[in-house]
Amino acid sequence: MKKKFIPLMISVSAAAFLLGGCNLFGGEEKKDDSAAATSQSKDEKSGDVVEQDGIRKTVVYDNDSLGIEGETGPMVYSIDSVQLADVITTTDNASRMLDLEKNTEAVMVTISFSCRNKWQINSNFYICQAVIETEDGIEATPKSFYGEYMDGNFTADVSKSGSNVYIIKGKSAKDIKKLLFHVDPPADGDFLEVGDPVDVEIDLT
Repeated sequence: MKKKFIPLMISVSAAAFLLGGCNLFGGEEKKDDSAAATSQSKDEKSGDVVEQDGIRKTVVYDNDSLGIEGETGPMVYSIDSVQLADVITTTDNASRMLDLEKNTEAVMVTISFSCRNKWQINSNFYICQAVIETEDGIEATPKSFYGEYMDGNFTADVSKSGSNVYIIKGKSAKDIKKLLFHVDPPADGDFLEVGDPVDVEIDLT
């Protein structure tokens, strides 16, 4: 598989973080109501059609027990679930938020994850900025207004969880058989790399 990723910056402005949603383990919380509608729900299964906030999605694939686990530097992580849905935006506002033309079909990918800092010092791991890539090289970055935001700063022995939502244009969900999930290396409090990048292949068959 081609591995060509958009470089991610370790340091991201606080304003950009606030666009993301909520920190599930304390700190500032800001959640757009539309995010709840597009985050993966345990009640949504393959074949379900859900319409809310100007987004109509048809769930094509869901797996809420992926169980993909790994470690890099101080970080222990798991990728817990993935959902693929064909989506159409039916309002101008939703089209702007997802950068889609109204009534044009695309794929929405929702990936949930959890992380723990096993070190006794502060660490940074920005899985909330993870890039995904299809088997034919189409890349996507998270939509900041959707999903469940997880900030990348981990104090000693802290665990957090969250989810990212991605839009893949020009494809149908049934045509995507694999995704490559890429996260930049973790860093210490001085933003010096202290581990390896994460490159995980998610099988959707």
